[in-house]
Amino acid sequence: MRRFLPIIIVAVLAIAGWLIYSTNRPGVQTSSGPASDAVLENPNPADWPMYRRTYDGAGYSPLNQITKENVRNLQFAWSSFIAAGVVQVTPIVYQGVLYLPQPGDTIEAYNAKTGDRLWTYARELPKDVDITPLYVQRTTRNIAIYQDKIYHATADGYVIALDAKTGKLAWETQIGDYKQMTHVAGPLVVKGKVITGRACATTATEGCFIVAHNAQTGSELWRRYLVPKAGEAGEDTWGSVAVEKRQQVGAWLVGSYDPVLDLLFWGTSVPLPLSEEVRGSGAAELAYTNATLAMKPDTGEIVWSFQHLPRDNWGMDHTYERLVVTTEVSPDANTVKWISPKVIAGQERKVITGVPGKTGLVWTLDAASGEFLWARETIGQNLIRDINKGTGKPILNETVIPKAGSVRVCPSNLGGKNWAASAYAPELKAIYIPLVNACMEVGISGEEITTQLKPAASQPDQLGVLEAISVSTGLTLWRYTQPAPIGAVLTTAGGLVFAGDVNRRFRAFDAESGKVLWETVTSGPVTGTPISYSVEGKQYVAVALGGGTDIERLLELTPDLRPGAGGNALFVFSLPD
Repeated sequence: MRRFLPIIIVAVLAIAGWLIYSTNRPGVQTSSGPASDAVLENPNPADWPMYRRTYDGAGYSPLNQITKENVRNLQFAWSSFIAAGVVQVTPIVYQGVLYLPQPGDTIEAYNAKTGDRLWTYARELPKDVDITPLYVQRTTRNIAIYQDKIYHATADGYVIALDAKTGKLAWETQIGDYKQMTHVAGPLVVKGKVITGRACATTATEGCFIVAHNAQTGSELWRRYLVPKAGEAGEDTWGSVAVEKRQQVGAWLVGSYDPVLDLLFWGTSVPLPLSEEVRGSGAAELAYTNATLAMKPDTGEIVWSFQHLPRDNWGMDHTYERLVVTTEVSPDANTVKWISPKVIAGQERKVITGVPGKTGLVWTLDAASGEFLWARETIGQNLIRDINKGTGKPILNETVIPKAGSVRVCPSNLGGKNWAASAYAPELKAIYIPLVNACMEVGISGEEITTQLKPAASQPDQLGVLEAISVSTGLTLWRYTQPAPIGAVLTTAGGLVFAGDVNRRFRAFDAESGKVLWETVTSGPVTGTPISYSVEGKQYVAVALGGGTDIERLLELTPDLRPGAGGNALFVFSLPD
């Protein structure tokens, strides 16, 4: 450890110097117009008002001041420290103010140009919240803005609204018992409804749920449970498991929304216990687990559902972003393994696409109906042996169902793909997906599965993968690999793709070729989600770092990488004046 101490000292002093510099820069006027429904449906290019900026989940900024030609000049603009805990945060920006969620239910507002802090909200949490079974290491991934308020789902089981100008609490509503559920992501606000998902414990008496609250008053509007009850559609897919023992972890990330179809698209996670032998479900498919749910935002009614992985035995959550895009559907038969016979090549359709879960498969569905269109693999996997091309129903590989002894499973239950978000470039009609190339050994111990990370058979030293895939054809446009796992992705109209990694690197890639155009080494693992925004005509790129995430467990497969941890901070970059 001694030989790394000077590096740590230099990094800390550098951050301190940057903070002094940024807090002495001149202030700017910040406006306070409301973030209305119309604004959220079509945000100002300067703003980043929600988790993936737009309802379609694209993670794309239409700003183009930073280009492929000048990104090499990108430099530090300002920084701020982030509270202790796991860093997976996504800032939002609205009219010159950057709102930063932080671990431990702290939210801060900054002048997005200078980095001057405007206000801080720090929630007082119960003393035992850190030791509840579901509490995920002080994790807060995102917040939301609507009209004049900031919305947040708390670790102690509440949804709250803050005054966007002052940070003062406007209202709070208890959702449930924090000992039975937890929030690791924030809301999506649609049509005045604050919609949140969560993870739930096996002791939750009624199962897990997605819930909507009135944005102005905090009153509950609807609650959609994620396990079918007796008499409900899908109830028969749980086999002989008693209704009161049907458990699902939940819907713990953020959904997407299409205003034309007026549908929410939300991903769900795994059944519990994970082993079908322990839960007594046998080969039952377990409806609504590892699925995409299309729901009406006014009522929570499920219009359609599609199950990407039935009968989960391994912990392969499918809670990740669903991209909503209108595109020609022309899957390439040489690349795309599973194509519906109903697909008419070249036909334009509104689809849900991307990698929704840890298996690493790209799935493309009709957004209005949930009809299966095509699917393909990205990284090595042995869970799904085949897919019925007519229905899209996966056929599992029975040899990797954990029973006596252990089995080798690819990918590991860290992904495939994990929570780090993909991004979409409309100019190229391509999605850029951070993937993990690793496997695991799985066994059963009591009522739990046991896992041990193992290298993949192909490119075992290349854990980090960033793959660009056409949403129309399914063809790979380019693929970048490296030893360190890669984090969430940002795309911009400047033809750039930004992504960081757990080895402290933050890079800009050419969206068309995958060439690295710019790179910097930060003070910690880059585990936040990058965004871009503009103030007074100047474009900025911001990303949080610090690590502490589950993905860093993968470093045991790459012992030569020693990135360290800590130094939680937000870094903001821009071109020189």
